[in-house]
Amino acid sequence: MPFHGMSGTNLTCSREETCVFVQDSGNNLDLLLREFGPVRLNYRTEYPFWRLQNDKLWEVSGADKVQLNKSGDPKKSDLINYTVAGGISGTSLRYVTGG
Repeated sequence: MPFHGMSGTNLTCSREETCVFVQDSGNNLDLLLREFGPVRLNYRTEYPFWRLQNDKLWEVSGADKVQLNKSGDPKKSDLINYTVAGGISGTSLRYVTGG
């Protein structure tokens, strides 16, 4: 299932588990943040979903549709409304799988 990434590259999900829609990641990511992250009043699951792009590990499709705040973060509602998806970048996936 192909997705078009921000930099003009295609985010291609060769296996279903490599692509995640932000609305589907919330509950699991919230549990991980609570268990392994610092204690906070609110856990913003959209932050790691969005910010992993900075590490070149993760690509996000539909990023050009969302508006960013001063910190460079999108509204969670934009991510959901525009059906933004993310997944492990092709380079990272090939490195991990040896392919």
